[in-house]
Amino acid sequence: MSKITLEEAIDIYNNDNTKIKTLEEVQAEMDFGDVYTISDFSKQVFEHSILDCDGIGYFHNGHEETEVCVFDPDIPYYMAVLMFPYVCWYNK
Repeated sequence: MSKITLEEAIDIYNNDNTKIKTLEEVQAEMDFGDVYTISDFSKQVFEHSILDCDGIGYFHNGHEETEVCVFDPDIPYYMAVLMFPYVCWYNK
């Protein structure tokens, strides 16, 4: 599965009003890894159930997985919550 850039995700967010995929649909498309809603993922991180040393996660915009890492310091949290309903998480 190819990943899209942040710029492509922003363009989709601004111009594509089609229905986003459900969490189950996103999970079914993945060969491995887990999918979380952004709120569930944030809760897991806040509770230290998921740490950045456990693996790697990428935002999913409801259409495609992005190449934007969830721990990227250049992505403000409020922007992530607005643009990305899901996180694709890959354990080490």
